[in-house]
Amino acid sequence: MIRKMVPLTLILFAAGLLMTQTVSASLTANNGMVYDDVSGLYWYQNLNDFSQMTYSQKISEISGLTTGGFSWHLATEDEMDSLIDNVGVQYPYGSTPYPEASQITDAFIHTRFASGYYFYMGIYESIGGTGTHNIMEIQKLPANSDNFYFITGINLSQWTAPDGNSTSDIGAWVVADAAPVPVPATMTLFGIGLLGLVGVNRRKY
Repeated sequence: MIRKMVPLTLILFAAGLLMTQTVSASLTANNGMVYDDVSGLYWYQNLNDFSQMTYSQKISEISGLTTGGFSWHLATEDEMDSLIDNVGVQYPYGSTPYPEASQITDAFIHTRFASGYYFYMGIYESIGGTGTHNIMEIQKLPANSDNFYFITGINLSQWTAPDGNSTSDIGAWVVADAAPVPVPATMTLFGIGLLGLVGVNRRKY
């Protein structure tokens, strides 16, 4: 009986190790999309495509997208969190510099450039108050301050965009309606579980 329990014990031990691993995302930009290999989400790359629009115009533009053969939606707060957390930035976000955010700024196309600063900013599906939506922005400082980035807006509700403003250069964070792909650790765990079950059955017979 004890011998039969050994494979199951090993499986549970391996599962514990895998589940406690921190996996950092690799963001890959291709054909107008950015793929997050941890969450399995596809993001629309060019934030500029949704600037100079009201909220309703942004939503209409997003609903008509067919990039990559997907339908698309305005990112939720959870999806925004996953994008930032998966590259190694830990909540809460704010005025602390985050070198890890370079993965995001390297992958996406910014909405504004001014005085040597790059601004990657867009609304997401989170109401900031009556007639407004929250904004998530990554501010990339000039080249002489490389690896110096600020993230504001997400979960802080400190910066919002009026839904009726059609002159702003604030874009939108947009995600494909595609089923997330399991992360490698999950697939490895599944494989170990199957092998363990096979081992247990062989011992029975």
